[in-house]
Amino acid sequence: MRKEQIKQVIEEILKGTEFFLVDLSVPATGQLITAYVDSDQGITISQCGELSRKFGKELDERDLGDQTYNLEVSSPGLQRSLVLKRQYKKNVGRNVEVMKKDGTSMSGKLVYVDEDKILIHEERKPDTEEMINFSEISKAQVVV
Repeated sequence: MRKEQIKQVIEEILKGTEFFLVDLSVPATGQLITAYVDSDQGITISQCGELSRKFGKELDERDLGDQTYNLEVSSPGLQRSLVLKRQYKKNVGRNVEVMKKDGTSMSGKLVYVDEDKILIHEERKPDTEEMINFSEISKAQVVV
């Protein structure tokens, strides 16, 4: 199965729902496909199970290949990097660590997100805030 075909099927199913696809892992062997799905309110285990059944049924009906596979639907979890702007917006008010493309990093409370940038209230330097353009970010994660 090709990743783009699988992604298209999943996004079609999610269209018009509260859920969105964050990432899709399809190894070269294709045996374990993992779809990372979230919503602005979070996602439960039972919702992941329900989506897994819907995705699997549609993928089987479309017959995107003769290769056997296992499908897993999961929330992105805190250990995974923030990928979509929608994820940043969902995490306003939480502590994040941001690695910038220039090699510097900062951590603090994510206080604002718009289409181009985020604002972080840095915890290491009291009363210091920094605006960071998305184009400057190499990696960002929520910190517990």
